[in-house]
Amino acid sequence: MLFNLNEFLMSVSFALDFVEMDVLGVPSNHGKRVAYIALKVGQYLGLSSKELHDIVSLAILHDNGVSEKNLYNNLMCKEEINLNEVEVAKKHCIIGEENIINYPFLTDVKNIIKYHHEKYDGSGFFKLKGDEIPIMAQIIQFANDMEMNNNFKSDKKEEIISFIKERENVSFSHKISRAFIEIARDEKFWININNESINNIIKKKHQVIA
Repeated sequence: MLFNLNEFLMSVSFALDFVEMDVLGVPSNHGKRVAYIALKVGQYLGLSSKELHDIVSLAILHDNGVSEKNLYNNLMCKEEINLNEVEVAKKHCIIGEENIINYPFLTDVKNIIKYHHEKYDGSGFFKLKGDEIPIMAQIIQFANDMEMNNNFKSDKKEEIISFIKERENVSFSHKISRAFIEIARDEKFWININNESINNIIKKKHQVIA
């Protein structure tokens, strides 16, 4: 039986969509929008074709640990858990890293999922700072932060630029924020990021760079 890895990844992305809508309260297509932003930033920064393939996969899978942690919490009684929000979020990074250990990536992606919530100024869960954070983890953190905190409509462009500038060299590097500002000049970016069929855009680009 033939196994299409790209089709499998898209199927997983839809499953994670439902989990994230239920657990995190985020809109649908969150993972795919994160993947698209990460892809565009990665292209601008000159990642190789194999790295671009992997960053799309990683971005789609970045919150795969949320569902497992949520299930664990539901099974445990409240008195036994007593975890604050930050600890739960940190744990989902560790679980997510463990879950993808056997996924057939094309490059070395060790600790990308684990460190995808690290902040450039060292205030993240694991206290990594600056270039101690793997570049793909930096890009996914940026894409996730952008997607979670912004309404990606073209008339919100100036608000989004202000959002980036406020967090530059705090949440993410000057290099990454400048890359996105350049990408945002292209109207096609805004059309694609708001496309309800963004899964088809991601799937097409993922196959091309595979």
